[in-house]
Amino acid sequence: MSAVVDKGEEWHHQRESFCQSLWKNINSLTSFLRWPSVVRKEPPLFCLPECLLRDIFELLQPVDQACLSLSCKLLFYLFGSVLEREEFRFPRLLHIKVPRLCLNKPDIPRNQLLLRLEDARWRLCGACLRLHPRKEFPLFSLRTPPLQRRCMTYAGIVDLCPCLSLTFRDRARIVKLLKLQRAHDDALVTPDPSRLFQLGVNEQGEPYLSHSCWVLNDARFHAELQLMLFLGESDRLIMQSRYRIQTQFHRLRLRDGPIPACPHWEILMMLQIRRKSYKCFCGTRAEVSPPLQANLVVADVSRILGNSDWPADAVWHKQCRFVLEETYSKLVYW
Repeated sequence: MSAVVDKGEEWHHQRESFCQSLWKNINSLTSFLRWPSVVRKEPPLFCLPECLLRDIFELLQPVDQACLSLSCKLLFYLFGSVLEREEFRFPRLLHIKVPRLCLNKPDIPRNQLLLRLEDARWRLCGACLRLHPRKEFPLFSLRTPPLQRRCMTYAGIVDLCPCLSLTFRDRARIVKLLKLQRAHDDALVTPDPSRLFQLGVNEQGEPYLSHSCWVLNDARFHAELQLMLFLGESDRLIMQSRYRIQTQFHRLRLRDGPIPACPHWEILMMLQIRRKSYKCFCGTRAEVSPPLQANLVVADVSRILGNSDWPADAVWHKQCRFVLEETYSKLVYW
């Protein structure tokens, strides 16, 4: 019996020695670390009453307000609505009708905000006007100024309608959705939470995305748009759109627009010079049908938005807006 007790005491002693040795090694390994001498306190800003915090917020410039709202969850809860302002939204050229907002200039509030948000992981692409992970840029591109930097050679933004402007990554998601629907044609997939697109299947069983909106709608000028996106030959993304334009054509002026068929040609210009069809060097085809009724014409436009591979190709780039130039203002406001 005593032998069992002695053996138990010996095991307990060995265990205690092992724990002491382990703790000693841990202390020696962490001895070079400097432990904080004081307990971390909340920033003084959080000690202010909310009414005073809001007064301070109102004194800041819009870009500073946006940065403050993104600094922590509490401030985002209080002031996150500032990010919904028009000057911080992704520039959809045909919606805002102010071409300068779509240029990559340093004095534009949205660009100023994106420049502030750059860090070691995220970099601004001057062609997409968005932040991308640093690893998605070529090394030589990272050495260029942010607003001239490109994530890929043929990066750019394609304007489809007042609601829709696509970067190449947006286009890649659309292609992925269409291919997914083609592979799983037994059930429709919800295209996006914003519900800008409706997903359907044509008579040949090929999936497509449809969208409709008003391009222009005022007292004397109406232009309704219906468009479809689908994969054509060699998996190229095709956009087919139909414009129903109603106005008094003898009083038509170019400044009533813009309604661009592509970045290089205006539909209203076709109507003014009474041209029935046009093919642009970018591959866009436009045809104007005979008037269905008084003051109503229908224009059909077909655009090729490149193949479905990564990265972007020259076909996609030809359809992109002019980021470094005066955009559609050359066509509309001369």
